[in-house]
Parts: sequence; C-alpha cells; structure tokens
Amino acid sequence: MSSPCELVLPYGELDQKCDKGLVFPCGNGLIHTLPLRENHLKVMIDNIDSRYENFPLPVMTKEVANLQGAVGTVIQWPQIAIILAKEQRAKKQIPTTCLVPTIARAGTNKNIPNQTSSKARPIEYLRDCLKTNQAVNIVADSGILEVGTYDFSVTCEEYFRLLRKQTIDASIITAWQLILHSMVRTPMNKCAFLNPYNILGEACQKNPEGVISYLVDSIRLHHGKLFLIAPYLQKAFMRYEKDTPTPIGWIFAKCNQQLGGLESGHYVMRWMFDFLTTRQHGFPSKFGSIWDDKSPFEEKVLLATIATWSREFLNNYMNDVL
Repeated sequence: MSSPCELVLPYGELDQKCDKGLVFPCGNGLIHTLPLRENHLKVMIDNIDSRYENFPLPVMTKEVANLQGAVGTVIQWPQIAIILAKEQRAKKQIPTTCLVPTIARAGTNKNIPNQTSSKARPIEYLRDCLKTNQAVNIVADSGILEVGTYDFSVTCEEYFRLLRKQTIDASIITAWQLILHSMVRTPMNKCAFLNPYNILGEACQKNPEGVISYLVDSIRLHHGKLFLIAPYLQKAFMRYEKDTPTPIGWIFAKCNQQLGGLESGHYVMRWMFDFLTTRQHGFPSKFGSIWDDKSPFEEKVLLATIATWSREFLNNYMNDVL
C-alpha cells in the first residue's frame, strides 16, 4: 500500500524539498529492470518543484535521467531523503528555503531571491548573463582546495567551450568542485578536493617536486577523508608513488567512455557528481560492477549535469546580476 511523501535533495543538509510523491512496497525489488539499491525506496513522482526539473536522478535509467522526466513514473530514492506525510505532521516542517554559498565566497550560505527564468532554463539564462558579465571572480574558502583561500575566475569563453563540448577548462572543474562541496558538506562525506590548478599536466612536468609537496600538504589538510578528488592529476601519479615510503595503489576506473578521441569533460563532471552524491558511500564493494561499464552516457544525462552546474553557478556566484 502506498504512502504520501515529500522528497528532499539527497545531499547536504537534507532540507531542500524538490517534489512530492508516493512510497510503494519494494515488490520484486526491480525498478526499470534495475535492482533496488540498499537504503533506497520505490517512489512515484507526482509534483516537482520547478527549480529542480533538471536535477539528475540519484539512480538513472535508460528511460529517465532527471526529475522532470520522472513525473508519473516510479524511481529509486535514498530513504534518508524521504519524508513520509505522518512524519511531517509529527515534526516541525523542514524549511523550503534553499541555502547556497554567497557570490564571492565558496563555503558560506545566503538566501537568494526567486528567479523563475534562471531556474526553468539555467543553461540559457547563464549564457545570456555571461554575455554582459564576461568574467566571474570566485574565492574558495580556506580548507576546501588548500590551506588558505584561493581566487580564480570563470569566463564567458570557458563556459561557451563547455557548452560546445570542447576541452574543459580548469576553472569549470574548480567551480564544479566548490558546488559539489556545498552539496555534500555533512559529517558523512568522505571526500575532499585537490586544487586542479596545482596539478595540471604542465605543473607535473615542469615542477614535479612542487606537485608532490602539494599532494603531501593536501593529505595532511584533509586528514580523515578517504577519497581525494583529482580530475586533473596526471604524471604526478607514478612520481608520487615512487617518492613516498608508503605504497599507494592508484585505481583507474573503467567507466563510461565518450565516443571519439576527444574527452570534452562532460563525462568527468558526471562521474564527479555521481561519486560525491551517491557512490562514495560504500565504495568500492557495493558498486564495483559499475566500473566495468564503458558504454557512453546518453545525451540527456550529460545535459542534466550541465544544467545542474549552470543552475548552481547562478545561485552561488551571480547573485549581483540576478
């Protein structure tokens, strides 16, 4: 028998309501031919908050990639992010105000005004904003990328290259890391980030000792974290393994591969999102098989990822132009 419920985004403070629906019994344990994951429930999506139409589902299928496409269908949703109607009546209602970082600093929170156009079509809205604001300066708070604060900029051209599926820039990846940091900033998070600018291929070739020193400092800074996300780390892998007394095993995942010879970065962003928001919990044993899947992502999956980047970038770093 089904029960009415509300869903919140399955990361961060679990206070951002995104839709309403019904929770169903597990049945045969399959949803769209996929087995029901541990600590997930079977949910039918009924009414979604328009701000989150492009939010990628925690467990995607070939049929459904985001919340908008899931309306009227049954999906998997983490149990921790489901509020049953009876629980809602028994407890104080969770506020729906979305807390996001301020424009100039990553890691702090601020309420933003309702901007219907930016939430409904974030990619197009951000593209238009960047035509008149061609460089957005960002300051990462101390302790996120390195010991001190770190300043960088995202330019109009870099965003356009992302949309055109050209080579992704370090600024796009760095902003994505800060966005993901704000999403998973809970005691359960086991991940930390390296500064992409400090581990570019050029730095690894010209100043390998400096890169090694940065890696050592980062491990000390993020003591207690199990995973360091390093989307730009290249030749420092083998060099660091040779120069440390403790052997380090580097595992290169056989994950989804883009067709053709050029990696646009969309796949990197998708896997960063998946790992930070879902797969870090229980990795590698619970999800070991997914690392053997080299099939390409469907276009709608990649588009949902870019829409999420665009929406969160608008909310976090462009309040002054909204």
